[in-house]
Amino acid sequence: MLLGIHESVDNIMAADKTLAAGESSDVLLTISIISGIPGSYKENLANFITKLTQERSRWVIHKQTPETSHYFDGSKLESSLSYVYNVLKKKANAATKSSRMLIITPGYTDLQTVVNAIKSHPNKELLQHIKIGAVTTCVESSASFLSGYTTVPGVINQCAQGWVNNIVFTNVSESAKHEFSPIQTLIRAVNPSVSFILANKGELTRSQDIELILSDSAFEQQSLRRARFLRQWS
Repeated sequence: MLLGIHESVDNIMAADKTLAAGESSDVLLTISIISGIPGSYKENLANFITKLTQERSRWVIHKQTPETSHYFDGSKLESSLSYVYNVLKKKANAATKSSRMLIITPGYTDLQTVVNAIKSHPNKELLQHIKIGAVTTCVESSASFLSGYTTVPGVINQCAQGWVNNIVFTNVSESAKHEFSPIQTLIRAVNPSVSFILANKGELTRSQDIELILSDSAFEQQSLRRARFLRQWS
């Protein structure tokens, strides 16, 4: 359940200050979030990313079991973060690869819910040594509309300005490479600054797209933080 508007804004602003202060310390864990409604190929993208970068990064995958895949369980994420942080803290001096957590959001989960769960973690020491690098949403055009131009619930929320850095379109036709589809036009209208990436069934073809998804700092850009706060008040 989301916090009230005033409480949410206060908590996020306080957590942002904590995370910003922690940037001068050693960051033990960078978090990448991949979202998308069912059928968006988000799992394919996650598998592609982790396999491609396993030589340079140690990955921890947080994905809920099929039995709980229809809702987001914040307590499980909190426990997972605590466990991973404690392990990394003990091995910090011996680490040779960067450590990353990939969170695959379940079902139609609102990204705001996931981000709030991370930033409201009760362990303040942990918050100083983790950061959200970038958030990516997968969109499969043919699964995004109910009828006409009515979108499936959750699609637009997962593309909201301030909460997502990249939109990956996972059903790429030849025409899509040269002109916007209706869903691309709609998303661009609600989020003018988001990066568009084409990756058929989640398979990336450009190194610069991989770097966008694995950014260490894109989510904490000042313009996105401001957009998040404004959205909380709207």
